[in-house]
Amino acid sequence: MPKSIVSFKNEFPLNKCDIDNDMTYYNKNFPILKNFVDVVLHYNKQLTTPLRLFSHEELYRIVYTLCRQGHKKLLYDNIIEIYCNFCSETIKELNFIEQNETWLTILSQIVANYVKTYDIIINIFAYLNKTYIMEELKTSLTVILKKIFEDYLFVYIKDRLSYSLCMYTNNNIQIPQTLIITITQALYTLNPSFAYINPMLFRKSVSNFIVPKNFTELQVNYTKQEAQYFINLIKNESLNEISSPYSSLSYSSIYSIDIDSEDISEKNDITSLNLYSPINKEVTLNVSHLPPKRSFNNSNIYDNNFDNYSNKRPRIILES
Repeated sequence: MPKSIVSFKNEFPLNKCDIDNDMTYYNKNFPILKNFVDVVLHYNKQLTTPLRLFSHEELYRIVYTLCRQGHKKLLYDNIIEIYCNFCSETIKELNFIEQNETWLTILSQIVANYVKTYDIIINIFAYLNKTYIMEELKTSLTVILKKIFEDYLFVYIKDRLSYSLCMYTNNNIQIPQTLIITITQALYTLNPSFAYINPMLFRKSVSNFIVPKNFTELQVNYTKQEAQYFINLIKNESLNEISSPYSSLSYSSIYSIDIDSEDISEKNDITSLNLYSPINKEVTLNVSHLPPKRSFNNSNIYDNNFDNYSNKRPRIILES
């Protein structure tokens, strides 16, 4: 990636035709950006269309030109909608997978790719981030992409993931350790507070894990969850028998993580949440087709009602 793309030191001159026919330019060139973002988000599409085939300089120039033409908000809305649609499609895909081993394998590829590629998106849309998201919306594209993951994807998988990791720690499913490390490391990168779903496993598998001040409390809460897991096993004749439909608990995305260390700062910002939510009238998205913010039901998974554990997501307080 040329340094100019990141530093903004070299700006591209606009052609007169770009200014006179701005919507024509948008309609012609936004599909190029959309296709690139689509490939970035789908790791399987990268097998046939490697990211190296795209010209990052050309993509940056398109973003730059659209912003200079006054289409910052439109471009922002369209990119965020692509991300929200991707999360919705991903949840549907995961809900079709019955076997937990396969489900975890696919999930590991999804979350690892999300973490690996959002830096690429941030570089390509750096001019939009600098001149619109940071200056006008008072946040950053990094914050927004992480919040989209939490509110449109993690909220729907957290209960099954917690249950599956509990099965793993109790040797009831055979999953390579490297796969578990991939999941926990990626989730921790996106938000350290995700460690609450299995604090001991995160501590063992995340290389840069910082032990929270309230780690003992987190572990006690998880022990309650694990006890409910064994009760569920006793109720079933075998691991393959389903006693009741999978019940997913309500989840709030506004919990904060108090951190004394300067190395990590992941406090959730309600303002940034509203930036891509229809709640904010100033920045509205056409996301009415997206699923409501409630958990999906899946009849192929055990009842995961861990004594309202997930509904009482604790705050994680890190040592300095």
